[in-house]
Amino acid sequence: MIKKSILLFAACASFVTVSYGQKCATDEVFQEARKANIQVDQLQKVLDDAWRTSFNASMSNSSSTSKTTGGSIDPWAGYPASRAQKTIVPVVVHIVHDYGSEYISDNAVFTMIKEMNDRYNARNADLSQVIDPFQPIIGNANIEFRLAQKDPVGNPTTGITRKRSYLTKGGDEQAKFDLWAPNRYLNIWMVRVIGRGTAGGTVLAYATPPSSGAANPYGDGVLSIASEATGGIAGKSTIAHETGHYLNLAHPWNSSGAGAGVSCGDDDVDDTPPTKGHFGASGNCENWYYLYDTNCAVLNSPIPGGFDDFYVDSVTYLSKKRYFDNTISWSNLNTYMASRDTSSTLQMSMQKGIAAPAFTAAPSIASYVVLVTDSIKKPNGMRPGRIVNGLIDTLGNPKAGQPYTLRTKKMIGFYKYQANGSDQGFASVALTKWNSTTSKRDTIAYSLNNFAASSSWKYFSFPITYTSNNPAKPDSAIVVLSASSANSSLWAKGSTLQLDHVLLVDGEDGYFKTTTAGDTADYADIANTQNIMDYADCEINFTKQQVMRMRAALLNNVGNRNNLITQSNWQSTGIGDTAISTYVRNDLRPVPDFSVEKGLTAGGTYYMCGDASHPFYFKNQSWRDTVTSVAWSFSNGANPSTSTSTASVNVNFSQPGWATISMKATGNNSGDSSIERKAVYVADPNYVINPMNGYFQEFTDATENDKWPIFNYYENEFKWELNNKVGFYDHSCIVFNGYDTRTYPTGLVGAPAVVSTASGKAGDYDDFFTPAFDLTGMASNANCNLNFMFAGAWRTNASSLMNDSLEITYSTDCGTSWSKLKDLTKADLVYGTYANSFAPLSMNDWYEQNIAIPTSARQSKVMFRFRYKPMTDGSSFINLGVGNNYYVDRINVSPFATSVKGLHSNSMNIGLAPNPTRTNTAVIISNNLNNNASVTVTDMTGKVVYRTQKVLVSNLDRIEIPETAIAVKGFYMVQVVAGTETKTEKLVSY
Repeated sequence: MIKKSILLFAACASFVTVSYGQKCATDEVFQEARKANIQVDQLQKVLDDAWRTSFNASMSNSSSTSKTTGGSIDPWAGYPASRAQKTIVPVVVHIVHDYGSEYISDNAVFTMIKEMNDRYNARNADLSQVIDPFQPIIGNANIEFRLAQKDPVGNPTTGITRKRSYLTKGGDEQAKFDLWAPNRYLNIWMVRVIGRGTAGGTVLAYATPPSSGAANPYGDGVLSIASEATGGIAGKSTIAHETGHYLNLAHPWNSSGAGAGVSCGDDDVDDTPPTKGHFGASGNCENWYYLYDTNCAVLNSPIPGGFDDFYVDSVTYLSKKRYFDNTISWSNLNTYMASRDTSSTLQMSMQKGIAAPAFTAAPSIASYVVLVTDSIKKPNGMRPGRIVNGLIDTLGNPKAGQPYTLRTKKMIGFYKYQANGSDQGFASVALTKWNSTTSKRDTIAYSLNNFAASSSWKYFSFPITYTSNNPAKPDSAIVVLSASSANSSLWAKGSTLQLDHVLLVDGEDGYFKTTTAGDTADYADIANTQNIMDYADCEINFTKQQVMRMRAALLNNVGNRNNLITQSNWQSTGIGDTAISTYVRNDLRPVPDFSVEKGLTAGGTYYMCGDASHPFYFKNQSWRDTVTSVAWSFSNGANPSTSTSTASVNVNFSQPGWATISMKATGNNSGDSSIERKAVYVADPNYVINPMNGYFQEFTDATENDKWPIFNYYENEFKWELNNKVGFYDHSCIVFNGYDTRTYPTGLVGAPAVVSTASGKAGDYDDFFTPAFDLTGMASNANCNLNFMFAGAWRTNASSLMNDSLEITYSTDCGTSWSKLKDLTKADLVYGTYANSFAPLSMNDWYEQNIAIPTSARQSKVMFRFRYKPMTDGSSFINLGVGNNYYVDRINVSPFATSVKGLHSNSMNIGLAPNPTRTNTAVIISNNLNNNASVTVTDMTGKVVYRTQKVLVSNLDRIEIPETAIAVKGFYMVQVVAGTETKTEKLVSY
């Protein structure tokens, strides 16, 4: 398969594929970058031109002219000597986590870097598994990746950072927190899942090639799911694979314009043969069909279907399916079964062989040939344990071989060989030419290739070189395969040669260099399935020219890759001096950290009653050193109040309020560090609100507000806060700050939500909790409502994007478990749109919400949780939030609604609030501007207890009914006349 020089043919445009069903999304992300910025293509051309120049220099200076399989090429020929020396790339690994499986240990990161270095320096143990055709061209990049020892401001580091974020669950580009200068560090982010894989299959990782990294440096680096750092062979190669993209390597099928396994393609690298690419479980790595893939072999006269099995045509003949010429078959010469030695009948042993490919359909498809020698030489001169391609007479003289027009250039296949004594199996090729004088074919050349002993299947490839290409004087080839030695004196009974997938093809193995323009290499006619840039689960090696391409990228200023490997950068990142000193891991004090868990199940419990039956669960998550001891202490009458557990601890609190957790972690010979955090809230089990007493949470009382804890779990700008500037009646309420203020470039990370993940939408959520309510007084009531006033707006006009939600749940077991009460979304959540940060300007901007509480929830201690979930539009470069600020006020539980319902409709413009009440109340009138309004209040006897009038001067007016007028608890009738409207409503005072 002769591949033409990339100097004379237009090279494939790197990373042009949009892959589906992919493990790596680099092609897809690169396409998006090209569409977004024309500069990407321009920079890619700069890289490709530089690569071609360096390749040309290497070829011009190479002295290799070998035509044997895998002939070597010096990957540094044409480079100055200094460029071939060992070079180092500083690395920082950012672990973006939510304390889940992605929270990998520091040791896992160090192991990941070591394994990546093994592959880039050709010292990984599994290189011995690389199949023979590619063994001579295994590439050693001589590149070492070192975790940085100085951070961007010069402080000591281990080269590992950690950031808690919900964006670990599919945030992709938005999860690239804490970017360190990409011209000084290779940034690698580890997350739980990559969200863009939901439509196109599982995505393990993706990277930014130099050209797209240069066009948008804010996300330059590698993003990978964290499990790949702790995986098997495939996992060990994932980061090496992505770093190959980072250094300008493409997938081997990249020019196909399709995903892996679809169409043949190439990658602008000469010693990685064309391929479709491979998916597959690791078990396929032991399948010869998988490793010796000829689907994309460039043959002048290819045999349809590639490899094929032997199958039996008759007792004495063996034919090759779809062979060149059916008149020339594989003849059986004294081939005996290993288990039966009989001289009366010539037989062949057909046994189960290597699994056949899907495209074959022969009857005896899983078979192979066993050739066995015998000690008795037959009187007719036929020699034992042999098959031949061609026709010979009884004395073994040639009669007919392969015709000139169908001559093959090599024989390939698989064999096992067990020799007895000095016997040695062989493949011989006799080249013959017709002798018109003697009217027979003379042997004009002869070659012999011996089989080495092997108890496992081994690949072989023997060349067939002809002496003449003149059609007028054609020569032809007769091929013999034998279990016996060519020297009959060495024959020994019991030597066994097993053969499978034997194929004659028109092509050659091996690299050769010629002065003929265009011919640069002629590599194996099989794909390099084990190449690290493939998708197979047995990625083991780079090739020599892939190494050249990566080194060329490191010497180029596109994407600032060249700055990474300067000695000044090594010093500033702390990884070595001018002598490239040996890397030594920084011995730094540990970073103490813990997570709040929910027993042994998923999630965390941050709010529960303080008593013996409600323990909180804390898990040690300390990092940056091997932690040898941990000292915990807990406030709020904790039991236990201290602990030395290095794993986890269950704690019961007896005193209500925010509990303080103190933790000291001691490292291995590096000292200790401490933290103190108010992480959980202990609810007072004895504080229970009786809503029948007319309770309203107005957020005005600081003491009461303290009993309504707010949690901003991810410590970001999207959160609940008490507000002292606006309110329904006054200037107090609670607000979820949902207006997204992020701008470019800081807005490139930290979106309020993930658009989609493999398990659906995910993202930020923030809670506030209520104290317990005693709802037993309403157990038998027809109605029981959770009521509150709200004000809000959308940032978008598109209904399909209005995906913020307020999830309200309740707990009847003091916070141990929560049940859904209602999800408020779309128009149930807010009305209208507002482009800027929203705040209600008047009562006209407030609405009421009434949510029915089921009978099963009306128990003696019922807590409510308000959980806001912001979402993004998912279409913008920054992924802005679609919601705005959301205000809540006057939360209460009552058998009545808040009676402000309908104030914004055209037909119902008068209401009372609050109702019921235990203080004063107000008549609220909307849309009656410039009218006179009169209010008359009578008790149940019809006696007038209060009367007033007012000129309405705004779109939403209030007329107060003082507490003194309704001081006697009971029922009142309120009549309101405003303009042409009259309304009478019952008022409850208690």
